[in-house]
Amino acid sequence: MIAYHGNPAIKERHLWRVRERLELRQYSYGSDFHAQFYESVLGIPAILAYLEYAFSDDLQPSVSWIESFHTAIPVGADLSGVWPRFAVWLLDNLEGNAVVQEARSLYERLIEGENVPDWEFRAIEGSEGKDDALSATFFIAHAQLYPLYVDYALDYFSDECCAAGKTRLLELLALAPHGDASP
Repeated sequence: MIAYHGNPAIKERHLWRVRERLELRQYSYGSDFHAQFYESVLGIPAILAYLEYAFSDDLQPSVSWIESFHTAIPVGADLSGVWPRFAVWLLDNLEGNAVVQEARSLYERLIEGENVPDWEFRAIEGSEGKDDALSATFFIAHAQLYPLYVDYALDYFSDECCAAGKTRLLELLALAPHGDASP
């Protein structure tokens, strides 16, 4: 997926609309519509829309976070590798066990360009609240299939880790390679 479909005017227009709506306190956030808009209109994967939402401080997000998020994304960047890399970073912040390592290896395979079947992500099992690392791993793995789960995954991380996660996400967005905007 190519950020802003390779068109700087799409990015500029979106940031202008965000600022305007935030000033008027009319910015809606975190819905499926929001994620679909990001994919179809902005060329940003739904999982990144959910991450942007999950890292907002409240349901009325600040201009600075949204601006930081969008400013970090280069027009024309291929954002397909951002979530797998961020997922590996999250998994590296959990106490290691076989399930965490299994999920990590799935994302590493995606990063290497392998087409990992959905069933392999579905096979990652959680612990139904008995073990925070396993629960977080379950949601991180299943977010590959159901982007909304990223919000649940972040609930298992400390505020300090989430603050570092915001910084890491912005770095990964900025480092995304330029993609090919042709159909």
